Amino acid sequence: MRRRVFSASLKLLSEEWIRVGDKRLCVRYVRNPRAKRLIVRLQPDLSARVTVPRGLSVREARAFLEKHASWLKTRLRERERLRADRLGVGDQILLRGRPVTIEPDPERPGWIRFGDQRVRVEDGSGGLAKLVRERLFALAVEELPARALAYARVHGFRPAGVRVGNPRTRWGSCSSKGRVNLNWRLIQAPPFARDYVILHELVHLEHPNHSAEFWARLRTLCPGCEIARRWLSLHGPELMHAW
Repeated sequence: MRRRVFSASLKLLSEEWIRVGDKRLCVRYVRNPRAKRLIVRLQPDLSARVTVPRGLSVREARAFLEKHASWLKTRLRERERLRADRLGVGDQILLRGRPVTIEPDPERPGWIRFGDQRVRVEDGSGGLAKLVRERLFALAVEELPARALAYARVHGFRPAGVRVGNPRTRWGSCSSKGRVNLNWRLIQAPPFARDYVILHELVHLEHPNHSAEFWARLRTLCPGCEIARRWLSLHGPELMHAW
């Protein structure tokens, strides 16, 4: 399954759930000013993305999608059958927000590399995706808590601890006992999105809610938080469900 390179020029217009056969499908309508026509794509997380060029509305994009319902139903069935581990050499994944290619390590026979990471595949079990995922998780354990604790020191927060886990529905959380939990997939997100999530959870140590005071404090510490939230809204579901 080839990983896609993300575009920073997309703008989320609308999001809705539709029924395709016996499945519920999340559809995101995104504006791309460089697009010349309406385009429907099934994403790796089994959501659909409808690219809307300048000058067309979501209503027109929705009508276009309805005309292609049978095509979408067929593609959805095919993708579900092929969703097994098919990550291979030459595929791209995100690492710290940058697309990197999985390729053989010319200096180490039996190893692969992607970005600054190296993984031994000789005698490996469980497939290439399992090995890459394990390396990404280990890297997240190395980097994310250190980043969170550094921010805590700078801004005067006192978390009871920082843990990296594998939640499927959230990027982070803060427990009632003051422990910050972070999703390992943040190691794939751009630094500005990663730091937004970290600061979001640290601010919950002061404000265990989403009150006006919470958002005011967060925006002070993270002026670009709206950009980060948009990025996570557009690209987060793909990262959540790709592994």
